[in-house]
Amino acid sequence: MVKQTGGSGQFADLTIELGPRKDDEQGLEKVDATKGGVIPKEYIPSIRKGFLKAMQHGVLLGYPVESCSVKLLDGKIHQEDSNAIDFEKAARDGFKNAAALAGPQLL
Repeated sequence: MVKQTGGSGQFADLTIELGPRKDDEQGLEKVDATKGGVIPKEYIPSIRKGFLKAMQHGVLLGYPVESCSVKLLDGKIHQEDSNAIDFEKAARDGFKNAAALAGPQLL
């Protein structure tokens, strides 16, 4: 049995793929490849905001990431414990973790 007290929790789960843009343009290219509405449409702007915030501060010495592609592959919500800010934070943290694993380089 799980018991929770003190109000709702925080829950957001995202699966992303991070890579370079193929069109050599600057900025964020976000591709939503989720199927069947696993992430409600009202959370998509918050996810984009989280990616953009992460790009502004980068993963190397605080320098911004100028160009990248993020493919949103999957996600999970919790009916009572998920909200827009949770998805913004998940996107920001997921981006930073993925970018650190990708071997970024300063230009």
